[in-house]
Amino acid sequence: MYQTETIGVTSVVIGEQGDNRRWYVLKTKPHAERQTANVLDARRIIVYLPLLKRRVVEPLFPGYLFLKIDCESDEYLRSRSAPGVSYILSGDGAPLPVESRLIEEIRQRLALENTKRPAARFTPGDRVVVTSGVFRGVEAIFDRALTPRGRCLVLLEILGRLTRVQVGAEHLTKARG
Repeated sequence: MYQTETIGVTSVVIGEQGDNRRWYVLKTKPHAERQTANVLDARRIIVYLPLLKRRVVEPLFPGYLFLKIDCESDEYLRSRSAPGVSYILSGDGAPLPVESRLIEEIRQRLALENTKRPAARFTPGDRVVVTSGVFRGVEAIFDRALTPRGRCLVLLEILGRLTRVQVGAEHLTKARG
C-alpha cells in the first residue's frame, strides 16, 4: 500500500498512483519543522522537508515544509490539527497547490547541493590562491574565517601593500610549495 523513502533525516511516504493528492506548503511554528514532519509522517501524511547539509543539517526553508494531501479527504484535517502547524498557505479561502515539478526540482537541486564537498579549511598564515572572480590566480595569505557559511578574510598584495579582502572559502585553494 505505502512505501517509505528516506530523504535527509525525514521519511516520506509515497502514495498510490492515480489519487487526488496535490502538494501544498505548510507553515510551522518557529523551529518546529522536524517535529511537525515526524508527526505528519506518523499520521501517514506524505511530507517533504528539504534539508540542507552544511556544518549542521538545517531546513532549506525555515518554518515551512511540503505536504501532499487530498483536500477533500480527512488528510486535510489530520494535517491542520498536527502539533506545530500554523497554517497551510491559502488564497481565496482554499489551499494553494504547488506544482509537482517544483517539488522535484527542489529535490534535485538539494541533492546536488548536499553532495558538494565542504569548503577547505585554512589556518591563519596559509598561502592560498583565489580561484575565481577579479582576483583569480592571485596568491594571498589567509587571515581568518569571518562566518560559519565560509566567508574569509585574506591579505592580497595590491600596489605594494597588503590589503584585506573578503572571499568565499569555496573560491580558495592552498598554494603549491
